[in-house]
Amino acid sequence: MKTKFDFYDYFIFILILLITILIGLFFGFHLNEKLKVLWSRYFKKNEIHTEQTGGSKTMEYLTANKSMSAFPIALSLLSTFFSSSSLLGFPAEVYQYGIQYWMAVIGVSFAPLVGAFLTGPFFENLKIVSVFEYLKMRYKSEYARLLGVTLYLIRTLIAMGIVIYGPATALSSVTDISSEVSILLIGLIATFYTTIGGIKAVIWTDVFQTTIMFAGVIAVIVKGTVDVGGLSNLWEINSQGERLNFFVLDPNPLIRQSFWSLVIGSFVAWISSYGIDQQMVQRYAAAKNRRTAQAAILLNIPGVIILISLCCFTGLVLFANFSGCDPLSDKTNNVKNPNQLVPFFVMQKFSNIIFIPGLFLSSIFCASLSSVSSALNSMSACIWRDYLMRIKYFYDFDDTKSSRTTKIIALVCGFICTGMGFLISTLGTNLAQISGTINGSLQAPIIGIFFLSCLFPFNNIYGLFAGALSGFSIGCWLSLGSFLTKPNYPKPPVSIQNCTDSFLRSHSQATNLEGFNQIYSVSYMWLSPIGVFFTIVIVDDKLIIYRAFRKKTVLTLKK
Repeated sequence: MKTKFDFYDYFIFILILLITILIGLFFGFHLNEKLKVLWSRYFKKNEIHTEQTGGSKTMEYLTANKSMSAFPIALSLLSTFFSSSSLLGFPAEVYQYGIQYWMAVIGVSFAPLVGAFLTGPFFENLKIVSVFEYLKMRYKSEYARLLGVTLYLIRTLIAMGIVIYGPATALSSVTDISSEVSILLIGLIATFYTTIGGIKAVIWTDVFQTTIMFAGVIAVIVKGTVDVGGLSNLWEINSQGERLNFFVLDPNPLIRQSFWSLVIGSFVAWISSYGIDQQMVQRYAAAKNRRTAQAAILLNIPGVIILISLCCFTGLVLFANFSGCDPLSDKTNNVKNPNQLVPFFVMQKFSNIIFIPGLFLSSIFCASLSSVSSALNSMSACIWRDYLMRIKYFYDFDDTKSSRTTKIIALVCGFICTGMGFLISTLGTNLAQISGTINGSLQAPIIGIFFLSCLFPFNNIYGLFAGALSGFSIGCWLSLGSFLTKPNYPKPPVSIQNCTDSFLRSHSQATNLEGFNQIYSVSYMWLSPIGVFFTIVIVDDKLIIYRAFRKKTVLTLKK
Protein backbone atom coordinates (compact mmCIF):
# COMPACT_ATOMS: atom_id res chain seq x y z
CA MET A 1 0.00 0.00 0.00
CA LYS A 2 1.37 3.40 -0.98
CA THR A 3 1.17 6.13 1.61
CA LYS A 4 2.17 9.06 -0.58
CA PHE A 5 1.17 10.50 -3.94
CA ASP A 6 2.74 9.05 -7.07
CA PHE A 7 3.18 10.63 -10.52
CA TYR A 8 -0.42 9.98 -11.62
CA ASP A 9 -1.85 11.54 -8.47
CA TYR A 10 0.26 14.66 -8.84
CA PHE A 11 -0.67 14.82 -12.53
CA ILE A 12 -4.45 14.84 -11.96
CA PHE A 13 -4.08 17.15 -8.96
CA ILE A 14 -2.04 19.73 -10.89
CA LEU A 15 -4.30 19.39 -13.95
CA ILE A 16 -7.43 20.25 -11.96
CA LEU A 17 -5.72 23.24 -10.34
CA LEU A 18 -4.59 24.45 -13.78
CA ILE A 19 -8.14 24.19 -15.13
CA THR A 20 -9.32 26.29 -12.20
CA ILE A 21 -6.72 28.96 -12.94
CA LEU A 22 -7.51 28.93 -16.67
CA ILE A 23 -11.21 29.54 -15.98
CA GLY A 24 -10.20 32.62 -14.00
CA LEU A 25 -7.98 33.83 -16.84
CA PHE A 26 -10.74 33.14 -19.38
CA PHE A 27 -13.13 35.54 -17.69
CA GLY A 28 -10.44 37.88 -16.42
CA PHE A 29 -9.36 38.74 -19.95
CA HIS A 30 -12.96 38.69 -21.25
CA LEU A 31 -12.22 35.86 -23.67
CA ASN A 32 -15.86 34.81 -23.45
CA GLU A 33 -16.94 38.12 -24.98
CA LYS A 34 -14.29 37.89 -27.67
CA LEU A 35 -15.45 34.39 -28.59
CA LYS A 36 -19.02 35.68 -28.92
CA VAL A 37 -17.80 38.36 -31.33
CA LEU A 38 -15.94 35.80 -33.45
CA TRP A 39 -18.92 33.44 -33.44
CA SER A 40 -21.26 36.17 -34.63
CA ARG A 41 -18.81 37.40 -37.24
CA TYR A 42 -18.19 34.06 -38.93
CA PHE A 43 -21.26 31.95 -38.19
CA LYS A 44 -24.09 34.46 -37.77
CA LYS A 45 -23.29 36.98 -40.48
CA ASN A 46 -26.85 38.22 -40.71
CA GLU A 47 -26.85 39.25 -37.06
CA ILE A 48 -25.35 42.47 -35.86
CA HIS A 49 -23.30 41.82 -32.75
CA THR A 50 -21.53 44.41 -30.72
CA GLU A 51 -19.42 43.64 -27.72
CA GLN A 52 -21.08 44.75 -24.53
CA THR A 53 -19.45 47.95 -23.41
CA GLY A 54 -22.29 49.74 -21.68
CA GLY A 55 -22.06 47.86 -18.42
CA SER A 56 -19.93 49.09 -15.57
CA LYS A 57 -16.62 47.28 -15.17
CA THR A 58 -17.00 47.42 -11.41
CA MET A 59 -20.53 46.00 -11.50
CA GLU A 60 -19.35 43.35 -13.97
CA TYR A 61 -16.63 42.38 -11.49
CA LEU A 62 -18.99 42.27 -8.51
CA THR A 63 -22.38 41.20 -9.96
CA ALA A 64 -21.71 40.07 -13.58
CA ASN A 65 -24.18 42.77 -14.74
CA LYS A 66 -27.15 40.43 -14.07
CA SER A 67 -26.15 37.93 -16.77
CA MET A 68 -26.07 34.57 -14.95
CA SER A 69 -28.58 31.71 -15.22
CA ALA A 70 -29.97 29.59 -12.39
CA PHE A 71 -27.92 26.38 -12.61
CA PRO A 72 -24.40 27.86 -12.32
CA ILE A 73 -25.55 30.17 -9.53
CA ALA A 74 -27.06 27.19 -7.68
CA LEU A 75 -23.84 25.18 -7.91
CA SER A 76 -21.82 28.24 -6.95
CA LEU A 77 -23.87 28.77 -3.78
CA LEU A 78 -23.63 25.09 -2.89
CA SER A 79 -19.85 24.92 -3.28
CA THR A 80 -19.41 28.27 -1.54
CA PHE A 81 -21.21 27.21 1.63
CA PHE A 82 -19.80 23.65 1.63
CA SER A 83 -16.09 23.95 2.10
CA SER A 84 -13.27 21.59 3.00
CA SER A 85 -14.62 21.78 6.56
CA SER A 86 -17.61 19.79 5.31
CA LEU A 87 -15.76 17.21 3.22
CA LEU A 88 -13.20 16.50 5.93
CA GLY A 89 -15.01 17.51 9.11
CA PHE A 90 -18.42 15.89 8.63
CA PRO A 91 -17.04 12.36 7.99
CA ALA A 92 -14.64 12.75 10.92
CA GLU A 93 -17.54 13.91 13.10
CA VAL A 94 -19.63 10.85 12.24
CA TYR A 95 -16.65 8.52 12.66
CA GLN A 96 -16.00 9.80 16.17
CA TYR A 97 -19.49 10.59 17.49
CA GLY A 98 -22.01 8.83 15.26
CA ILE A 99 -24.58 9.61 12.58
CA GLN A 100 -26.54 12.02 14.80
CA TYR A 101 -24.86 14.90 12.94
CA TRP A 102 -27.03 14.05 9.92
CA MET A 103 -30.00 15.58 11.76
CA ALA A 104 -28.55 18.98 10.86
CA VAL A 105 -29.86 18.42 7.33
CA ILE A 106 -33.38 19.15 8.60
CA GLY A 107 -32.53 22.65 9.75
CA VAL A 108 -30.22 23.42 6.83
CA SER A 109 -32.81 22.46 4.20
CA PHE A 110 -35.25 25.13 5.44
CA ALA A 111 -32.74 27.99 5.33
CA PRO A 112 -32.81 28.51 1.51
CA LEU A 113 -36.56 29.19 1.70
CA VAL A 114 -35.83 32.31 3.76
CA GLY A 115 -33.41 33.62 1.15
CA ALA A 116 -35.57 32.73 -1.85
CA PHE A 117 -38.86 34.24 -0.69
CA LEU A 118 -38.11 36.75 2.09
CA THR A 119 -34.69 38.36 2.29
CA GLY A 120 -33.60 37.87 -1.32
CA PRO A 121 -36.53 39.75 -2.93
CA PHE A 122 -36.40 42.34 -0.14
CA PHE A 123 -32.75 43.21 -0.79
CA GLU A 124 -33.26 43.06 -4.56
CA ASN A 125 -36.00 45.71 -4.35
CA LEU A 126 -33.54 48.01 -2.61
CA LYS A 127 -31.11 47.79 -5.57
CA ILE A 128 -28.09 47.33 -3.32
CA VAL A 129 -24.74 45.63 -3.97
CA SER A 130 -23.63 45.34 -0.34
CA VAL A 131 -26.19 43.90 2.05
CA PHE A 132 -25.01 46.37 4.69
CA GLU A 133 -26.24 49.31 2.63
CA TYR A 134 -29.65 48.32 3.98
CA LEU A 135 -28.56 49.12 7.54
CA LYS A 136 -27.74 52.68 6.52
CA MET A 137 -31.13 53.01 4.82
CA ARG A 138 -32.92 51.46 7.80
CA TYR A 139 -31.34 53.60 10.54
CA LYS A 140 -30.34 56.67 8.48
CA SER A 141 -26.88 56.17 9.95
CA GLU A 142 -23.47 55.28 8.52
CA TYR A 143 -22.54 53.84 11.91
CA ALA A 144 -25.11 51.07 11.59
CA ARG A 145 -23.70 50.16 8.20
CA LEU A 146 -20.12 50.15 9.50
CA LEU A 147 -21.12 47.99 12.46
CA GLY A 148 -22.58 45.31 10.21
CA VAL A 149 -19.77 45.22 7.67
CA THR A 150 -17.09 45.17 10.38
CA LEU A 151 -18.66 42.16 12.09
CA TYR A 152 -18.99 40.46 8.70
CA LEU A 153 -15.34 41.04 7.78
CA ILE A 154 -14.07 39.73 11.13
CA ARG A 155 -16.20 36.61 10.83
CA THR A 156 -15.34 35.98 7.16
CA LEU A 157 -11.58 36.44 7.51
CA ILE A 158 -11.48 33.94 10.38
CA ALA A 159 -13.82 31.52 8.60
CA MET A 160 -11.64 31.53 5.49
CA GLY A 161 -8.64 30.69 7.63
CA ILE A 162 -10.51 27.55 8.70
CA VAL A 163 -11.37 26.73 5.09
CA ILE A 164 -7.75 27.12 3.95
CA TYR A 165 -6.40 25.00 6.80
CA GLY A 166 -8.57 21.97 5.95
CA PRO A 167 -6.97 20.80 2.68
CA ALA A 168 -3.54 21.81 3.99
CA THR A 169 -3.69 19.22 6.75
CA ALA A 170 -5.06 16.67 4.28
CA LEU A 171 -2.33 17.27 1.72
CA SER A 172 0.47 17.10 4.29
CA SER A 173 -0.63 13.61 5.34
CA VAL A 174 -0.41 12.07 1.85
CA THR A 175 2.35 14.08 0.16
CA ASP A 176 5.75 15.46 0.99
CA ILE A 177 4.27 18.96 0.85
CA SER A 178 4.11 20.57 4.28
CA SER A 179 0.91 22.09 5.60
CA GLU A 180 2.55 25.53 5.50
CA VAL A 181 3.25 25.24 1.77
CA SER A 182 -0.28 23.91 1.21
CA ILE A 183 -1.82 26.90 2.99
CA LEU A 184 0.19 29.24 0.76
CA LEU A 185 -0.81 27.29 -2.36
CA ILE A 186 -4.54 27.45 -1.64
CA GLY A 187 -4.47 31.09 -0.62
CA LEU A 188 -2.47 32.22 -3.64
CA ILE A 189 -4.48 30.28 -6.24
CA ALA A 190 -7.85 31.47 -4.91
CA THR A 191 -6.58 35.03 -4.64
CA PHE A 192 -5.18 34.96 -8.17
CA TYR A 193 -8.22 33.85 -10.13
CA THR A 194 -10.64 35.87 -8.00
CA THR A 195 -8.60 39.04 -8.42
CA ILE A 196 -8.30 38.52 -12.18
CA GLY A 197 -11.75 37.20 -13.06
CA GLY A 198 -14.31 38.62 -10.63
CA ILE A 199 -17.72 37.10 -9.87
CA LYS A 200 -18.04 35.33 -13.24
CA ALA A 201 -14.75 33.52 -12.72
CA VAL A 202 -15.84 32.62 -9.19
CA ILE A 203 -19.21 31.22 -10.30
CA TRP A 204 -17.89 29.17 -13.23
CA THR A 205 -14.94 27.78 -11.28
CA ASP A 206 -17.46 26.86 -8.58
CA VAL A 207 -19.42 24.86 -11.17
CA PHE A 208 -16.29 22.93 -12.15
CA GLN A 209 -15.19 22.47 -8.55
CA THR A 210 -18.61 21.21 -7.43
CA THR A 211 -18.41 18.47 -10.04
CA ILE A 212 -15.01 17.41 -8.71
CA MET A 213 -16.32 17.48 -5.12
CA PHE A 214 -19.20 15.14 -5.90
CA ALA A 215 -16.97 12.80 -7.92
CA GLY A 216 -14.45 12.49 -5.09
CA VAL A 217 -17.01 11.80 -2.35
CA ILE A 218 -18.97 9.27 -4.41
CA ALA A 219 -15.78 7.39 -5.31
CA VAL A 220 -14.91 7.02 -1.62
CA ILE A 221 -18.39 5.81 -0.70
CA VAL A 222 -18.62 3.23 -3.48
CA LYS A 223 -15.16 1.76 -2.89
CA GLY A 224 -15.50 1.74 0.90
CA THR A 225 -18.92 0.09 0.80
CA VAL A 226 -17.78 -2.64 -1.58
CA ASP A 227 -14.71 -3.40 0.55
CA VAL A 228 -16.78 -4.17 3.67
CA GLY A 229 -19.14 -6.49 1.80
CA GLY A 230 -21.99 -4.19 0.86
CA LEU A 231 -24.52 -1.93 2.55
CA SER A 232 -25.91 -4.56 4.92
CA ASN A 233 -22.50 -5.35 6.40
CA LEU A 234 -21.62 -1.67 6.61
CA TRP A 235 -24.85 -0.97 8.48
CA GLU A 236 -24.33 -3.90 10.85
CA ILE A 237 -20.77 -2.86 11.72
CA ASN A 238 -21.88 0.68 12.49
CA SER A 239 -24.82 -0.60 14.53
CA GLN A 240 -22.51 -2.72 16.67
CA GLY A 241 -20.17 0.24 17.01
CA GLU A 242 -23.01 2.46 18.31
CA ARG A 243 -22.69 4.85 15.37
CA LEU A 244 -26.37 4.76 14.28
CA ASN A 245 -27.49 7.19 16.97
CA PHE A 246 -29.87 9.21 14.78
CA PHE A 247 -32.18 10.61 17.44
CA VAL A 248 -30.55 11.91 20.61
CA LEU A 249 -33.55 13.67 22.14
CA ASP A 250 -31.91 14.78 25.39
CA PRO A 251 -32.55 18.58 25.62
CA ASN A 252 -29.52 19.13 27.87
CA PRO A 253 -27.50 21.94 26.18
CA LEU A 254 -24.27 20.66 27.76
CA ILE A 255 -24.16 17.46 25.71
CA ARG A 256 -22.14 17.80 22.53
CA GLN A 257 -25.00 17.27 20.09
CA SER A 258 -28.68 16.42 20.21
CA PHE A 259 -31.57 16.41 17.79
CA TRP A 260 -32.66 19.81 19.09
CA SER A 261 -29.29 21.52 18.97
CA LEU A 262 -28.56 20.18 15.49
CA VAL A 263 -31.91 21.13 13.94
CA ILE A 264 -32.33 24.52 15.61
CA GLY A 265 -28.65 25.44 15.59
CA SER A 266 -28.11 24.54 11.94
CA PHE A 267 -31.25 26.41 10.86
CA VAL A 268 -30.18 29.60 12.63
CA ALA A 269 -26.58 29.32 11.40
CA TRP A 270 -27.53 28.63 7.79
CA ILE A 271 -30.02 31.49 7.69
CA SER A 272 -26.88 33.58 7.79
CA SER A 273 -25.62 31.86 4.63
CA TYR A 274 -28.80 31.65 2.57
CA GLY A 275 -30.68 34.60 4.05
CA ILE A 276 -28.40 37.56 4.71
CA ASP A 277 -24.89 36.63 3.60
CA GLN A 278 -23.17 39.03 1.23
CA GLN A 279 -22.31 36.14 -1.08
CA MET A 280 -25.99 35.21 -1.42
CA VAL A 281 -26.94 38.82 -2.11
CA GLN A 282 -24.32 39.06 -4.87
CA ARG A 283 -25.51 35.81 -6.45
CA TYR A 284 -29.06 37.15 -6.32
CA ALA A 285 -27.87 40.36 -8.00
CA ALA A 286 -25.94 38.37 -10.63
CA ALA A 287 -29.06 36.46 -11.76
CA LYS A 288 -30.91 37.57 -14.89
CA ASN A 289 -34.12 38.17 -12.97
CA ARG A 290 -35.87 37.38 -9.69
CA ARG A 291 -37.29 34.04 -10.80
CA THR A 292 -33.84 32.91 -11.90
CA ALA A 293 -32.38 33.89 -8.54
CA GLN A 294 -35.13 32.13 -6.60
CA ALA A 295 -34.76 28.98 -8.69
CA ALA A 296 -31.02 28.97 -8.01
CA ILE A 297 -31.51 29.22 -4.25
CA LEU A 298 -34.29 26.60 -4.18
CA LEU A 299 -32.07 24.17 -6.11
CA ASN A 300 -29.81 24.26 -3.08
CA ILE A 301 -32.41 22.43 -0.97
CA PRO A 302 -31.89 19.06 -2.68
CA GLY A 303 -28.23 20.01 -3.07
CA VAL A 304 -27.58 20.44 0.65
CA ILE A 305 -29.58 17.33 1.52
CA ILE A 306 -27.55 15.21 -0.91
CA LEU A 307 -24.16 16.64 0.00
CA ILE A 308 -24.61 16.49 3.78
CA SER A 309 -25.97 12.95 3.44
CA LEU A 310 -22.98 11.89 1.33
CA CYS A 311 -20.50 13.40 3.79
CA CYS A 312 -22.18 11.77 6.79
CA PHE A 313 -22.40 8.42 5.01
CA THR A 314 -18.68 8.72 4.31
CA GLY A 315 -18.18 8.77 8.07
CA LEU A 316 -20.03 5.44 8.36
CA VAL A 317 -17.85 4.06 5.56
CA LEU A 318 -14.73 5.11 7.47
CA PHE A 319 -15.86 3.44 10.68
CA ALA A 320 -16.80 0.19 8.95
CA ASN A 321 -13.41 -0.02 7.23
CA PHE A 322 -11.43 0.93 10.35
CA SER A 323 -13.53 -1.16 12.74
CA GLY A 324 -10.58 -3.38 13.66
CA CYS A 325 -8.00 -0.67 14.32
CA ASP A 326 -8.69 2.98 15.00
CA PRO A 327 -6.20 5.08 12.95
CA LEU A 328 -6.20 7.76 15.64
CA SER A 329 -4.87 5.19 18.13
CA ASP A 330 -2.34 3.52 15.82
CA LYS A 331 0.90 5.47 15.54
CA THR A 332 2.23 3.33 12.67
CA ASN A 333 0.29 5.62 10.33
CA ASN A 334 0.51 9.35 9.68
CA VAL A 335 -2.92 10.24 11.09
CA LYS A 336 -2.42 12.84 13.80
CA ASN A 337 -5.88 14.40 13.98
CA PRO A 338 -9.44 13.53 12.86
CA ASN A 339 -9.24 15.80 9.81
CA GLN A 340 -6.73 13.39 8.24
CA LEU A 341 -8.99 10.33 8.44
CA VAL A 342 -10.49 10.73 4.97
CA PRO A 343 -7.18 11.26 3.09
CA PHE A 344 -5.67 8.32 4.99
CA PHE A 345 -8.60 6.13 3.94
CA VAL A 346 -8.22 7.23 0.32
CA MET A 347 -4.52 6.37 0.24
CA GLN A 348 -5.21 3.02 1.90
CA LYS A 349 -8.09 1.93 -0.34
CA PHE A 350 -7.16 3.50 -3.68
CA SER A 351 -3.42 2.91 -3.62
CA ASN A 352 -3.58 0.61 -6.66
CA ILE A 353 -6.00 2.74 -8.69
CA ILE A 354 -4.35 5.50 -10.67
CA PHE A 355 -5.70 9.06 -10.50
CA ILE A 356 -8.28 8.43 -7.74
CA PRO A 357 -6.19 9.62 -4.75
CA GLY A 358 -5.27 12.72 -6.72
CA LEU A 359 -8.90 13.22 -7.75
CA PHE A 360 -10.17 13.07 -4.19
CA LEU A 361 -7.58 15.42 -2.79
CA SER A 362 -8.41 17.75 -5.66
CA SER A 363 -12.02 17.68 -4.49
CA ILE A 364 -10.85 18.85 -1.04
CA PHE A 365 -8.86 21.64 -2.64
CA CYS A 366 -11.77 22.60 -4.87
CA ALA A 367 -14.09 22.80 -1.87
CA SER A 368 -11.67 25.19 -0.21
CA LEU A 369 -10.96 27.27 -3.32
CA SER A 370 -14.66 27.79 -4.07
CA SER A 371 -15.38 29.11 -0.58
CA VAL A 372 -12.30 31.33 -0.41
CA SER A 373 -12.79 32.84 -3.87
CA SER A 374 -16.44 33.67 -3.17
CA ALA A 375 -15.52 35.26 0.15
CA LEU A 376 -12.77 37.36 -1.42
CA ASN A 377 -15.13 38.72 -4.05
CA SER A 378 -17.76 39.51 -1.42
CA MET A 379 -15.31 41.18 0.95
CA SER A 380 -14.05 43.25 -1.96
CA ALA A 381 -17.61 44.42 -2.64
CA CYS A 382 -18.23 45.28 1.03
CA ILE A 383 -14.97 47.14 1.59
CA TRP A 384 -15.41 49.12 -1.61
CA ARG A 385 -19.09 50.02 -1.14
CA ASP A 386 -19.23 50.34 2.64
CA TYR A 387 -15.82 51.78 3.52
CA LEU A 388 -13.98 53.37 0.61
CA MET A 389 -16.87 54.93 -1.31
CA ARG A 390 -17.66 56.98 1.78
CA ILE A 391 -14.33 58.76 1.25
CA LYS A 392 -14.41 61.59 -1.28
CA TYR A 393 -11.11 60.54 -2.87
CA PHE A 394 -12.51 57.13 -3.82
CA TYR A 395 -16.05 58.33 -4.49
CA ASP A 396 -14.78 60.41 -7.42
CA PHE A 397 -13.05 57.44 -9.08
CA ASP A 398 -14.08 56.64 -12.64
CA ASP A 399 -15.16 53.13 -13.56
CA THR A 400 -11.68 51.93 -14.53
CA LYS A 401 -10.11 53.08 -11.26
CA SER A 402 -13.00 51.61 -9.27
CA SER A 403 -12.62 48.23 -10.95
CA ARG A 404 -8.88 48.25 -10.36
CA THR A 405 -9.36 49.16 -6.70
CA THR A 406 -11.80 46.29 -6.06
CA LYS A 407 -9.22 43.89 -7.48
CA ILE A 408 -6.52 45.26 -5.19
CA ILE A 409 -8.88 44.83 -2.23
CA ALA A 410 -9.47 41.18 -3.18
CA LEU A 411 -5.71 40.68 -3.38
CA VAL A 412 -5.09 42.12 0.09
CA CYS A 413 -7.97 40.12 1.60
CA GLY A 414 -6.49 36.97 0.06
CA PHE A 415 -3.19 37.56 1.83
CA ILE A 416 -4.96 38.14 5.16
CA CYS A 417 -7.04 34.95 4.78
CA THR A 418 -3.88 32.99 4.06
CA GLY A 419 -2.35 34.34 7.26
CA MET A 420 -5.46 33.29 9.17
CA GLY A 421 -4.96 29.77 7.81
CA PHE A 422 -1.61 29.59 9.62
CA LEU A 423 -3.25 30.80 12.83
CA ILE A 424 -6.11 28.27 12.67
CA SER A 425 -3.61 25.44 12.12
CA THR A 426 -2.52 25.82 15.74
CA LEU A 427 -5.97 24.75 17.05
CA GLY A 428 -5.68 21.17 15.73
CA THR A 429 -9.17 19.82 16.44
CA ASN A 430 -12.09 18.59 14.33
CA LEU A 431 -12.80 20.97 11.45
CA ALA A 432 -16.56 20.64 11.87
CA GLN A 433 -16.26 21.70 15.51
CA ILE A 434 -13.81 24.54 14.79
CA SER A 435 -16.06 25.84 12.04
CA GLY A 436 -19.24 25.44 14.06
CA THR A 437 -17.76 27.09 17.15
CA ILE A 438 -16.11 30.11 15.54
CA ASN A 439 -18.69 30.72 12.83
CA GLY A 440 -21.54 30.13 15.25
CA SER A 441 -20.29 32.69 17.74
CA LEU A 442 -19.26 35.39 15.25
CA GLN A 443 -22.18 35.21 12.85
CA ALA A 444 -24.83 35.32 15.61
CA PRO A 445 -24.73 39.12 16.10
CA ILE A 446 -24.95 39.59 12.31
CA ILE A 447 -28.08 37.44 12.16
CA GLY A 448 -29.44 39.24 15.20
CA ILE A 449 -29.01 42.78 13.87
CA PHE A 450 -30.68 41.93 10.56
CA PHE A 451 -33.48 40.14 12.39
CA LEU A 452 -34.01 43.21 14.55
CA SER A 453 -33.78 45.61 11.63
CA CYS A 454 -36.13 43.76 9.28
CA LEU A 455 -38.83 42.64 11.71
CA PHE A 456 -38.89 45.13 14.59
CA PRO A 457 -39.77 48.67 13.48
CA PHE A 458 -39.42 50.02 17.04
CA ASN A 459 -35.70 49.18 17.17
CA ASN A 460 -33.22 52.06 16.92
CA ILE A 461 -29.51 52.62 16.42
CA TYR A 462 -28.80 52.49 20.16
CA GLY A 463 -30.52 49.16 20.57
CA LEU A 464 -28.71 47.88 17.48
CA PHE A 465 -25.27 48.59 18.93
CA ALA A 466 -26.19 47.31 22.39
CA GLY A 467 -27.58 44.07 20.99
CA ALA A 468 -24.68 43.48 18.60
CA LEU A 469 -22.11 44.08 21.34
CA SER A 470 -23.98 41.73 23.66
CA GLY A 471 -24.27 38.91 21.12
CA PHE A 472 -20.67 39.31 19.96
CA SER A 473 -19.30 39.31 23.53
CA ILE A 474 -21.30 36.27 24.61
CA GLY A 475 -20.27 34.31 21.51
CA CYS A 476 -16.57 35.13 21.80
CA TRP A 477 -16.56 34.37 25.54
CA LEU A 478 -18.13 30.93 25.11
CA SER A 479 -15.93 30.07 22.11
CA LEU A 480 -12.70 31.08 23.81
CA GLY A 481 -13.70 29.29 27.00
CA SER A 482 -14.44 26.11 25.05
CA PHE A 483 -11.05 26.09 23.34
CA LEU A 484 -9.17 26.80 26.57
CA THR A 485 -10.96 24.34 28.86
CA LYS A 486 -11.37 21.57 26.24
CA PRO A 487 -14.57 20.00 27.63
CA ASN A 488 -14.77 16.22 27.60
CA TYR A 489 -17.63 14.73 25.57
CA PRO A 490 -18.22 10.95 25.67
CA LYS A 491 -17.57 9.09 22.42
CA PRO A 492 -18.88 5.73 21.22
CA PRO A 493 -16.23 2.99 21.46
CA VAL A 494 -13.54 2.26 18.86
CA SER A 495 -11.71 -1.03 18.37
CA ILE A 496 -7.94 -1.52 18.57
CA GLN A 497 -7.99 -5.34 18.54
CA ASN A 498 -6.13 -5.52 15.22
CA CYS A 499 -3.62 -2.80 16.10
CA THR A 500 -0.08 -3.59 17.22
CA ASP A 501 0.02 -3.03 21.00
CA SER A 502 3.52 -1.57 20.98
CA PHE A 503 2.51 1.04 18.44
CA LEU A 504 -0.56 2.52 20.11
CA ARG A 505 -0.75 6.22 20.79
CA SER A 506 -1.30 7.37 24.33
CA HIS A 507 -4.15 9.86 24.54
CA SER A 508 -4.27 12.58 27.14
CA GLN A 509 -7.13 12.10 29.55
CA ALA A 510 -9.66 14.91 29.42
CA THR A 511 -11.40 15.85 32.65
CA ASN A 512 -15.04 16.70 33.08
CA LEU A 513 -15.68 20.37 33.79
CA GLU A 514 -17.19 21.22 37.15
CA GLY A 515 -18.89 24.20 38.73
CA PHE A 516 -19.17 27.37 36.68
CA ASN A 517 -16.79 25.97 34.05
CA GLN A 518 -19.55 23.61 32.93
CA ILE A 519 -20.94 26.49 30.90
CA TYR A 520 -18.04 25.99 28.47
CA SER A 521 -19.43 22.53 27.71
CA VAL A 522 -22.45 24.04 25.97
CA SER A 523 -22.83 22.48 22.54
CA TYR A 524 -21.18 24.41 19.74
CA MET A 525 -24.44 24.00 17.81
CA TRP A 526 -26.18 26.24 20.36
CA LEU A 527 -23.72 29.14 19.95
CA SER A 528 -25.59 30.78 17.06
CA PRO A 529 -29.03 30.62 18.74
CA ILE A 530 -27.55 31.87 22.03
CA GLY A 531 -25.80 34.78 20.32
CA VAL A 532 -28.94 35.74 18.39
CA PHE A 533 -31.02 35.50 21.57
CA PHE A 534 -28.77 37.88 23.51
CA THR A 535 -28.52 40.25 20.54
CA ILE A 536 -32.31 40.60 20.52
CA VAL A 537 -33.15 40.38 24.24
CA ILE A 538 -30.72 43.11 25.31
CA VAL A 539 -32.54 45.53 23.00
CA ASP A 540 -35.76 45.47 25.01
CA ASP A 541 -34.10 47.10 28.01
CA LYS A 542 -32.21 49.60 25.90
CA LEU A 543 -35.32 50.66 24.04
CA ILE A 544 -36.96 51.69 27.30
CA ILE A 545 -34.15 54.20 27.78
CA TYR A 546 -33.72 55.32 24.19
CA ARG A 547 -37.27 55.04 22.83
CA ALA A 548 -37.49 58.82 22.58
CA PHE A 549 -34.66 58.86 20.05
CA ARG A 550 -36.08 56.36 17.57
CA LYS A 551 -36.99 57.40 14.03
CA LYS A 552 -40.58 57.65 12.91
CA THR A 553 -40.07 56.04 9.48
CA VAL A 554 -38.22 52.75 9.15
CA LEU A 555 -37.60 50.27 6.36
CA THR A 556 -38.56 46.72 7.36
CA LEU A 557 -39.74 43.55 5.65
CA LYS A 558 -43.32 44.67 6.29
CA LYS A 559 -42.90 47.63 3.96
